[in-house]
Amino acid sequence: ADFKTLWRPVKHVTISETRAKGMVLKDTEALNEAKMSATYAKCSVKKLHNMQRTIAAKFQETHGVKLSVMSAIVKATASALKTYPGISGEINDNSKEIRYPSFVDISIDLEAVAGLTRPVIRDCDKKSVSDLAKDISELENRLSRGEQLEEGESTFTISNGGLLRTLTEAPFEGTRRRPVLGMQLQDADNMHLSLTYDHRLISKFEADEFLSNIAAKLEEPFAL
Repeated sequence: ADFKTLWRPVKHVTISETRAKGMVLKDTEALNEAKMSATYAKCSVKKLHNMQRTIAAKFQETHGVKLSVMSAIVKATASALKTYPGISGEINDNSKEIRYPSFVDISIDLEAVAGLTRPVIRDCDKKSVSDLAKDISELENRLSRGEQLEEGESTFTISNGGLLRTLTEAPFEGTRRRPVLGMQLQDADNMHLSLTYDHRLISKFEADEFLSNIAAKLEEPFAL
């Protein structure tokens, strides 16, 4: 991703020889080619759905939009990314630098007439659940009017859960190396989460901790 066009600070850390040797993949070839891996977690969404039903009318009366599950998922993810900022880092193979954005821009999958589209919600870490619900509602309304949404650069992606048919099927972004959160609702109370990530930069332990953080937040949604 080229963050220069986003006009917000990005921290650049040079990959020293010592750091390179300590990275998850140590051989020279691997340092020049992304190694995408995936990890998985389960999450109870019973309280999230209960909250949605309990405060739906009041929420819409107060904020003018419906309380969507996706807005809570985006909020939980943005919060987790601030706790684990290394998750949104990116290796620049040309300059041998790791770039860490100071902001949280999340792409989400939305259904359009022509298929899935992936617009970006900017500065998610600075927005409340109601702010995010308004942003998502506006994007959906624009799609319903037949407008084409811009698919810009983001620091993280949340993939449409409908793309996941099994727990062991994680979403990938082709040649892009940004981390991707996948989700699949198994039943009314349980959801499977997956994280696809560059294993050179993020260890399985970090990925597991990150997913567990999101799951914990979704299991206590009133704290969001």
